[in-house]
Amino acid sequence: LPAVGLHTTAYDEVDAEKAPYVVFVVDPAACARCGPGDQHYKTDPLRRGQELEVYVETADGWLGIRPPEGSFCWMPADSVEMANDGSSGIIRKESAVAWIGTHLGQARRYRWQVELDEGEPVSVIGTSQRKNSDGENKTWLRIAPPSGEFRWIHQDHVVESAEMLAKRVAESVEDHSPSEVTVAVASLESL
Repeated sequence: LPAVGLHTTAYDEVDAEKAPYVVFVVDPAACARCGPGDQHYKTDPLRRGQELEVYVETADGWLGIRPPEGSFCWMPADSVEMANDGSSGIIRKESAVAWIGTHLGQARRYRWQVELDEGEPVSVIGTSQRKNSDGENKTWLRIAPPSGEFRWIHQDHVVESAEMLAKRVAESVEDHSPSEVTVAVASLESL
């Protein structure tokens, strides 16, 4: 996996009285990203009407959200002591890095946000063999995103209530075909 270390961006935690708060995806082409900015690779497709929990905000409008269901990270298998059940493990190295995975192709340069401490548990979703820079096969674990890791979406792609979502969808109905309207209504009905 070609990789880049931690990207640092100043962000503010959401006020404790409203954290986390919920937003709804309004843009049918929205995707979560690995970092707060268009230069960061896309990780997860999002559907119109999908509910997201916001934990942090940047000054330029990026929202740090709980990774959507199905999100994952990559971790070298030699960093984890696997449990007998094969679906969990314990980190066996100090400062092990969880590389942010993507459902949308491959990243040119993988990124990470969180280092895990020795002894921390991980939930293992699967394994994969990848060639390292020396051409040797290396085993990688696909793990659930660790605590404290975010995915990111810009505030322009979300609204703050189901009512606002319904209004925006209704406003766009006039500009779309009947099949697109049917998909939009179905996304609202799932709320």
